[in-house]
Amino acid sequence: MITSYDELTINKYLELQKLLADGYDDLELQVKLISVLSGLEEDEVLALSLDDYQNMVRKTSFLLEKPKTSARIPNSICINRRKYTICKKIPELSVAQYIDYQNWMQGNQGDRYIANILACFVIPEGHKYGDGYNLEEVTRELGEHLSIQDAINIAFFFFQKYRRLTSDTLIYLDWKLKRMGRKAKDEATRTKMKETMEQMEQLRALVRNGVG
Repeated sequence: MITSYDELTINKYLELQKLLADGYDDLELQVKLISVLSGLEEDEVLALSLDDYQNMVRKTSFLLEKPKTSARIPNSICINRRKYTICKKIPELSVAQYIDYQNWMQGNQGDRYIANILACFVIPEGHKYGDGYNLEEVTRELGEHLSIQDAINIAFFFFQKYRRLTSDTLIYLDWKLKRMGRKAKDEATRTKMKETMEQMEQLRALVRNGVG
């Protein structure tokens, strides 16, 4: 039976999240959660003795806490006996990786597509992104075999990196706009530049606060 986030795969995690969102009453939900975590059918769970059932309930207690996050991740990882390289340097990502990452992140539905998002950064060793391997197969492997704890750590690492890159980019653009504003000769252009710089500062504040 799965008793920790280190043992819980991405797909199993998403299955649990769906159950939690479906509005079952407590006892029915408990049976369904145990079924997912143990691999038993629901009828088999219902046929357990009370002692065995209560023992399984205790093993689900890790779900009461959220997975912990760490921004420290390895350079490579072995998943289902296959070695993958983690592309940790965001400025070195290809345009295709960046676009795919943005597409999967749209609509604040990143949790649903966490395997797809991670497949943008977790690449089979010896390959470049999308070259010489099946991207859908890698996504499936991540969903079926990568633990949600490792997945969250990798996702958190890239979220932090992306925030930093976005902040640095906004600082640079702000500097460029100020230079352009000083060179502007007419009042209308200077006013427009000032408004744009105020908007940029608002964006920087959002990034600092972890929004977007």
